[in-house]
Amino acid sequence: MAARKPFNGRGLISLLVAGGFVVMAVSGVMLFLAPPGRVAHWVDWTLLGLTKDQWGDWHIVASVLFLGAGVWHLVNNWKPFLHHLRTRARGHAIPRVEGLAALVILGALSVGAVLRVPPVTLVLDLNEAARDAWAPAPEDQPPFGHAEEVSLAALAFRTHKDPDAALAALTAAGLTIADGRRTTLRRIADDNGLPPSVVYAVLEDVSAEAASSPDTGPPTVQTIEARFAGTGVGRRALADLAAEEGQPVEALLWRLSRQGIEATPEDRLKTVAEAAGRPPLAVLAVALGARSASSGE
Repeated sequence: MAARKPFNGRGLISLLVAGGFVVMAVSGVMLFLAPPGRVAHWVDWTLLGLTKDQWGDWHIVASVLFLGAGVWHLVNNWKPFLHHLRTRARGHAIPRVEGLAALVILGALSVGAVLRVPPVTLVLDLNEAARDAWAPAPEDQPPFGHAEEVSLAALAFRTHKDPDAALAALTAAGLTIADGRRTTLRRIADDNGLPPSVVYAVLEDVSAEAASSPDTGPPTVQTIEARFAGTGVGRRALADLAAEEGQPVEALLWRLSRQGIEATPEDRLKTVAEAAGRPPLAVLAVALGARSASSGE
């Protein structure tokens, strides 16, 4: 009986490097072709059975695998690698033309990508065309970014619809609404096995909100959610938010301190919310002095 060959660690590294490269290439192509996130989440886009988030996660994992295996390979072959460099340096005191050409091409592509100049823009334009091709129709576009993540009440408010009529329309269509007007469009879609765009299509004929007169009083929790949900407000500094709302930043900090939330003008809303253990929009409502509003449920 032939002796069993010992485990080949170098062979494993080579296979991991090759496998990581293949997965990175495939997932990279899929992400190149994928629509923008706002459209992908709105229509529940998939390609080969995977969502955009899943392709992105796979790409990240493959990148880490490729990087780790590559470093492992370099460490295990460090002496041969250094010997190769010394040999090449002694044999070619002047860099070879091929090496210089590679550096020039890499540098030109890098600068072209940053400055968006031809011919690199051809690739970028192709990427934009591929992304936009997935949602050519207006009905495939969300009314605003991350609309599927806000509550039904906030969605109705932001799209100028009567929230009670919106809830009634969804119920009449036979859709399951787990938590009334507080339910997000994303949950309604998941509970009913539909993409958010189809759920929202039910609301197209809903009448405008009955109380359409402008509210000149203090903001409500509902208006705060409707205005800022999905806008990336968590990345904003409290000082910037105060200036935008026409309020002294000291007033925002005072309201937060009354709720036991300590912050500085330079702190970002998300950082303050994480430290307080509350959602960013809830902290923003406190900071802006939002009054409670009846849920109407």
